[in-house]
Amino acid sequence: MRALRWMLLLGLLALMAVVPAAASNTVTFQDSTGEPGVKDITTVVIANDDKGLITIRLNVPSLPTYAVDVDVDIFIDTDMNAATGSTDIPGVDYVIQLFRGEINLYKWDGTDFTRRFGDPPATTLIYNWTNGVSVSINATELGNTKRFRVLSAVIAGIVFDPVTGEPDFEPASADFAPDLGRGFFTYDVKLAPARLVFKAWTQPELFRQWWVPKSMGMTLRSCEMDVRVGGGYRLVFGDDPANPMAFYGKYLEVKPNARLVWTNEESGDSGPVTTVTFEEKDGKTLLVLHELYPTKEALDAAGTGAADAMHETFGQLDDLLVTLAATAG
Repeated sequence: MRALRWMLLLGLLALMAVVPAAASNTVTFQDSTGEPGVKDITTVVIANDDKGLITIRLNVPSLPTYAVDVDVDIFIDTDMNAATGSTDIPGVDYVIQLFRGEINLYKWDGTDFTRRFGDPPATTLIYNWTNGVSVSINATELGNTKRFRVLSAVIAGIVFDPVTGEPDFEPASADFAPDLGRGFFTYDVKLAPARLVFKAWTQPELFRQWWVPKSMGMTLRSCEMDVRVGGGYRLVFGDDPANPMAFYGKYLEVKPNARLVWTNEESGDSGPVTTVTFEEKDGKTLLVLHELYPTKEALDAAGTGAADAMHETFGQLDDLLVTLAATAG
């Protein structure tokens, strides 16, 4: 008698990925220019990747390199609510400050923005300076914000007491972006939704761009997909048309943007049933792939090669999703 199917965990390949990875959403805000006597912010460029890493770039061509007499403050309203956060700058929940070469994140605690000078920076908070400053921080450290308002300031010409080291801002000049009295710049954090990830799994012209690990040197000669319950798929590999290697099966479940289940029939009765789920979670898409084998012997015979290759495959999927997210609008 044919052995009973093992429980799902027995055949679980434990392949999980949050996708994609690189920058896909960039907005440039033009600031006023030509203010006399200040280090002028010309533009503010804000971008995010699809893992939630936010980059705020202040272009200051008149400051090609960072100097210790410069203070940069980025005020962020992460919940789009003027009634919360600071009362001095209504709605501001966080301030990122670059001062004396050290960058820190301060959070409104009801009375003040707090963080002790010298504390280590937030885990993902980094900066670099070339003709202005680029600051990167993950949205998780900004309350998982999906939409925020930002006001930035560059203050230059600060003088420090040679004995006490206390800063004197009186001789300094400041430029704000946007200009004071003109509110904030508003930015939407955009991440690749599950529909784009599902699209990459169900459209042949996209699937063939990422499915085969490049390190294997294999050619996917053809890719046919009829993505519906009862529909079939067929993938043909090989450089020699006379000796193709085909993988094929049929779709058992198709739930758009949520779940795919298909058979793998090239191995006969020992082939697994593959399940892929797509779940939007914390602004990302969690993708989980399961392979369920009919017997333990079939699982053992399959080995781990496919699981190892999947890590490279998912990396290639990341790269494709960056492009899809950037063009989706």
